Amino acid sequence: MVIKKYLNVGKCNPLEKYLESVEVSSVAIFLSTEFNRITERKKIPKINFLDVKLLRNGTIINDHQYYSIESKLENAEYKRFNTNSGVITEFRLTLEAFVHFTYEYTEGYLVVCDLQGIELDDKFLLTDPAIHCIDSLRFGGTNFGEDGINKLFLANHRCNDICKQLKLRHI
Repeated sequence: MVIKKYLNVGKCNPLEKYLESVEVSSVAIFLSTEFNRITERKKIPKINFLDVKLLRNGTIINDHQYYSIESKLENAEYKRFNTNSGVITEFRLTLEAFVHFTYEYTEGYLVVCDLQGIELDDKFLLTDPAIHCIDSLRFGGTNFGEDGINKLFLANHRCNDICKQLKLRHI
């Protein structure tokens, strides 16, 4: 397991920062499950996100401390495939199609990005995603809102063979 503690949460309530990371993880897990369900009979690598849990430590007398907990990624090289600023650092057709899928599945409401983790033979195991969402008050400081969707995803995405295979609308 990996236990993470935010070193600087700024002026916000530390619990809110941890709840945001759990929310982002939960949304990414749901969308990857839907993606995997649709691609089940196709020879497309699966996409899985680590499930983030919240740990609270402390007593009534002491302040509570919060941590996020997730499984440890092992036995492969950790890579950052794309960032929330739109940069693709390790191009993978499946991952770029997944980001497109999240946009289309949510009818343009959000995109899951900042994909990083490990690549195995038939799947990706990812952690710490970011979400750009029309509702700029959700998903924390890595959410660049509508600008993130329009300028960092839509303006840069090039549909690939997997997008076509999944019959995603051409961008």
